[in-house]
Amino acid sequence: MTDVTDKSSVERLADQAWSRFGAVHIVFNNAGVAVFGPTQSNTHADWQWIMNVNVWGPIHGVEAFVPRMIEQKQGGHVLFTASFAGLFSNRGLGPYSSPRLPLSRSPNACPRICTTTASAFRCSVRCG
Repeated sequence: MTDVTDKSSVERLADQAWSRFGAVHIVFNNAGVAVFGPTQSNTHADWQWIMNVNVWGPIHGVEAFVPRMIEQKQGGHVLFTASFAGLFSNRGLGPYSSPRLPLSRSPNACPRICTTTASAFRCSVRCG
């Protein structure tokens, strides 16, 4: 089990993947949780949990996997999943919607990575 809110936990997952398979070519970088209800009813702890999973989870995935994928020089792909809620907030899901838009923009940094590394590394985002 991997706790995406804990960078060292995601790094252990990456270590295990490389140890078992010798290389990683595809990462499905998905993390998302929600608390349903009126935004004003959400506690600080609710917001913190949502941000830690929905924002820091994918960031930890990038930190743990992308440099190694580029270094292995075998190409690879990171698929981010975002949510339609990042574009249009849903009633009762205010805190969930907040981090979804930045996540949907994360793969925009990948072309710069590819340009500077001249690798066959790609990123994409899919809204679900």
